[in-house]
Amino acid sequence: MESGAYPVGYRFHPTDLELVAYYLHNWVAMVDQFRLSPIFDFPDFYGKNEPCLIWDMFHAQSNSTMKEEEEEPLYFFTHHKKLNPKAKKFDRKVGSGTWSAQYSKNVVAADDSVVGLKREFWYEGGSDPHQNGAWLM
Repeated sequence: MESGAYPVGYRFHPTDLELVAYYLHNWVAMVDQFRLSPIFDFPDFYGKNEPCLIWDMFHAQSNSTMKEEEEEPLYFFTHHKKLNPKAKKFDRKVGSGTWSAQYSKNVVAADDSVVGLKREFWYEGGSDPHQNGAWLM
């Protein structure tokens, strides 16, 4: 997304249902053709970069002109990496730490059908003690 791509005052505040039923659904269904949203593609989210470096790479592109303590969240499309080909668990390592599960809740449509699961993770175990617990995904 280019800086200034959205009008002044624009804020991206999708609901959990909109994220799953519209954005994620269309991203999966349309693969590379779905580029209409302020959601970044970052295939190596679970890689060598610390969360603070990922933030630095993308927050300037998010068209945010607010003070740092008021910055809006960033949204990414990425792929999970399994611990090994036969594993049911996913590798959640990022940089020198890992994303640890905090809670989960169902994403429910108007007809009370469950369309997804929202899970929250926090960063821990990194080499910089100031970063531990400072990042939420």
